Amino acid sequence: MPDSKKLVLIASQRSGTHAFGSVLARNGYLNFDEVFHPNDAIQEPQKSAQFKTFLNSDGTKAIEMLYEPETLTRRYFTHLDQFADGAPFYIDVKYNSLYYLNHVFYDGFSAPRLIADFRAAGFSFIHVVRRNAFERHLSAVIASATKQWHFDANKIDKSDVKSVRLEIDPGQCVFAVRQHMAAVQRVEGWLSQVPAKTTVYYEDMFADDHLVQAVVRQLRSTLGVTLEATETEYFKPDRSISDVVTNYGAVRKAMADAGFAWMTP
Repeated sequence: MPDSKKLVLIASQRSGTHAFGSVLARNGYLNFDEVFHPNDAIQEPQKSAQFKTFLNSDGTKAIEMLYEPETLTRRYFTHLDQFADGAPFYIDVKYNSLYYLNHVFYDGFSAPRLIADFRAAGFSFIHVVRRNAFERHLSAVIASATKQWHFDANKIDKSDVKSVRLEIDPGQCVFAVRQHMAAVQRVEGWLSQVPAKTTVYYEDMFADDHLVQAVVRQLRSTLGVTLEATETEYFKPDRSISDVVTNYGAVRKAMADAGFAWMTP
């Protein structure tokens, strides 16, 4: 049976999962974050829960990853259960990590192996989606340029947010938007057969630094997740797109010509 104490957040980068996860953490959920990320600089407690750390300590051979991924994930999920020691926890899995444990003969059109493994292990799924794919793309471009990826008020002051001015490729924006929208639709299709699943949208999640009550009610009614504390420590920098993007007029025209004018008002 799906378990409201074991959650997996599935999202693309720049979709608000850190802010959303901080609310879960306020309600007692352990943050295992992006456990399939190969980052060597990851900190505890995530490092002990990281899949890479598990592989190094488990002595798993490469052949098992290729031919018996379902056995490996069962052992890994048992490791997470033991690490959590009865506490609720969540895992943040980005789109580009979903195929991490596919069978060597897995085709590129089927749902990733991890989705079936999470489902078999009783996880409840939360698909976090950013509707405005242009703003998601721009957020990634800005983060890459400034090297400021997340804005936790406990770690960075709003005055320390770096200013930036960029010229971006209009054609690349349109391509990124189409790719993202296709990826969201594909993941939604994969998750449509999962019984314990709900989708929350970036644009609808927060107001005045709190998770909105409509989302709180949605999580309770669909997954049995009860959230009493709703405040997030994360903030969104106050940047005007027209100030950041020096060729915003050309970008807006390309987006409008592609049918995405609503993303660049």
